[in-house]
Amino acid sequence: MASSYDAIYSAKYFLWDNNDQTSFYIGSFFGLQRVKATVEALSHTGPGQYSVPRSDHTRVQFPLGIRAGVKGGLDGFFGELFAQLGYAIGNGDLYTSEGVKAATSPVYFTVGVSFLGGGWDHRSDR
Repeated sequence: MASSYDAIYSAKYFLWDNNDQTSFYIGSFFGLQRVKATVEALSHTGPGQYSVPRSDHTRVQFPLGIRAGVKGGLDGFFGELFAQLGYAIGNGDLYTSEGVKAATSPVYFTVGVSFLGGGWDHRSDR
């Protein structure tokens, strides 16, 4: 079983003004990711005896790459859909033993939705 936690910073270049409409953007991102894998490996403990110990292994890696998306104003809010593709610096093996391997990939790909707070883009003339 594997899980991760990410903190991502992104810089965006909007392709047109998004005051009254939805706008597409492109940009870059950089982040910090903590990956945790729980491994259960069968090990030989003696003649006819086996055990399945569980162990946790963690790694910190730094994803960076390009990001593209669409951001739009809702009444009183902003939201966005995005995709990002990049490379994870620090990727590699978390655990390797007796044919069991847990590793992270160098390719970093994310598709997401962001809700960007309240209080912006609220107009009283609607």
